Amino acid sequence: MTEATHARPSPNGHRKNSPQAPQPTPANTVRNSPPSTGGFEGAPAERETAPEPSTLQPKALTRGDRLRLVLRAAHAYWVPPTLLTDPPPAYRDLAAYAHRGAWTANPYGPVRGLGVAWHRAVSLPVTLVCRYVEWVAQRPARALVVFGLWKLLILTGPGPWLADHIVRPVAAAAAWVLL
Repeated sequence: MTEATHARPSPNGHRKNSPQAPQPTPANTVRNSPPSTGGFEGAPAERETAPEPSTLQPKALTRGDRLRLVLRAAHAYWVPPTLLTDPPPAYRDLAAYAHRGAWTANPYGPVRGLGVAWHRAVSLPVTLVCRYVEWVAQRPARALVVFGLWKLLILTGPGPWLADHIVRPVAAAAAWVLL
């Protein structure tokens, strides 16, 4: 391979040979042919100038712009995802949103603490239960096996006591809170 070409990985993981882009050289370096500046021979190259400080200031938002931003945020918050095309977020993503999400400006404080507590006490357990129910319901064989194990549990040994004193009260409390 020559100095002009080298193997470089592409963004999609394939390797390809591509010519190396010409590197700018200092003005005092002597070479056979200087890099072209795009202008006339011997003319100084134009330099980029920094933008004026007035262009760096953010544009003031009008009432209509603010209203549109609020409506977009409300729409994104209240409209559920398209269940047939949008995959649900991973548990790590839910925890990261609770701990570092932009839903509150203060990274520490009582509002963030309440959000993290809600995630730990409500969001995560409900999500886990719903995703396992979804997983079981996706295949008839899984559903039959889980149903058979459930019937075996509630008909034998400590099963009736567990069903009466733990499962039913928890299910009733969950139904009261969620429905």
